[in-house]
Amino acid sequence: MDFCQSSTSIFIRTLILLSDSFEINHSITDLTLGYDFTDSSDRTYNAYLTVNNLFDEAPQQTPGNGFAFFGGTSGVNGLYDAIGRRYAIGVNVSF
Repeated sequence: MDFCQSSTSIFIRTLILLSDSFEINHSITDLTLGYDFTDSSDRTYNAYLTVNNLFDEAPQQTPGNGFAFFGGTSGVNGLYDAIGRRYAIGVNVSF
């Protein structure tokens, strides 16, 4: 298999949440490294590695009743990453 074209990409996304006085309240950084290439049959490949929550920041606690099992809130809302650092690796092929 001969490769005709290739390119590399780096994507960094940082979510910064500010307080009412515009001080940094919380931030989460994600990183994706990608490599795109095309073979001699015009198939396009995209290989990638993604790390979500790169610095493994703990989620910010929000007010809650502590009874999430009974339908309440657990103190972590949908704005924050409650899982921690996650990895994904894959290849997409277009033909």
